[in-house]
Amino acid sequence: TALHCAAVNPEHSYLAHLLSSVPQLEAQDGHGWRPLHYAAVATCTAPLELLLARGTSVYAVDQNGDTPLHKAACAGRSSNLEVLLRFASAAEKGGPFRGVDRPNKEGWTPLHLAAKNGHLEAAQVLIRYKADVNRTPGAPFSQISPLMCTAQQGNCDMVHMLVSAGASVELLDECGRTALSHAVLNGQTAVCAKLLRLGSNPNRADVGGNTLVHYAAAYGWLNCLRLLVEAGAAPHKTNSSKATPVLVAFLKGHMGIVDYLLDQPGVELGADSPSDAGTTGRTLAMRALRSQLSSSVYARLQFLLERQSSDISRVDQDGNNALHYLALADSEFRHAQSLEELELKKPSLDVAHIEAMQARLEKERKEHERWLEQLEWLLLSNGCSPSAVNKEQLSPLSLALHKGSLLLVQLLVEAGNQPD
Repeated sequence: TALHCAAVNPEHSYLAHLLSSVPQLEAQDGHGWRPLHYAAVATCTAPLELLLARGTSVYAVDQNGDTPLHKAACAGRSSNLEVLLRFASAAEKGGPFRGVDRPNKEGWTPLHLAAKNGHLEAAQVLIRYKADVNRTPGAPFSQISPLMCTAQQGNCDMVHMLVSAGASVELLDECGRTALSHAVLNGQTAVCAKLLRLGSNPNRADVGGNTLVHYAAAYGWLNCLRLLVEAGAAPHKTNSSKATPVLVAFLKGHMGIVDYLLDQPGVELGADSPSDAGTTGRTLAMRALRSQLSSSVYARLQFLLERQSSDISRVDQDGNNALHYLALADSEFRHAQSLEELELKKPSLDVAHIEAMQARLEKERKEHERWLEQLEWLLLSNGCSPSAVNKEQLSPLSLALHKGSLLLVQLLVEAGNQPD
């Protein structure tokens, strides 16, 4: 409405004029914003002071549960926060304003929003008015502190300010993760270094036994990993699934991380050991071939063969070797493509969407076939048997025929193999 627009206008005379004729201080827009919410994000304090003088409520909430404090904190309006908090504290007769830590419907306090959005001065104002620097949302929300929020964003100045104000670097969220965990998850190297200097534990593990080294390995953050190891993090610990960081890095295709970790004392990849606690007998080569065929899969197999002297002829508990897995990977890819091609037949799709989807599918098909051919050659040239039968008495060639993997059948036949 005109009243809401006037409330955000730095020229407060328009607001004063409207209020004289339409004194609707608590009028709401379609999102539940009142004039005070708009004034809270204005670029000056005049509209805010005018509305507060007329008696509007500092506790008003919109549909998301945001108070004017949330809006000002999110927008980084530190002067507006000062006005709101000074007014509210005066109304509390000098006591602390109980609304400074009020969460919205997502569990965020104004300090969370200031931290998430990197508004240092706004956060300082809130803390000066006794905002709880270690406040976390209650269930069912993630138990994220303001320090964890800013660690995710990589703001070193905010980290320093919050810790100086009493934020705990070892506070845990519901998954057992600290602010350092959140920094590592997001690849925030500078904040990782800062938190380590501030005393954060480099060997912290979450409720699933994942260490910070696991996180860095899984997400491919080599610089974070180096910092952790240099700070004393153990690079070889297993999580509750018995996976080491180097195994996680390998399965994710982060070969630079794998190289770095294998240079650390006590770290081994175990290329030909069952990689899933012995339940299926799958080797790392087999696990790699369960991914979509790509340059990453090729690089991982090449690494196993050239750097780890992997025995590519090994079989799983069902008698399948790596070529069997290649046939299964091709079958799964073609099945997924056939499902998408069915979607193209929906009458609701427009021509442009259909053409774009067809172009994408064709590009993916060509890429898949390219790596299928290269992987077949890599496996054959390193001794993986195309004639070895599994427990169902199917060779890789027979399995490819059974699954309709015609390109792989052609490649194997051209290499001199015949069906059973």
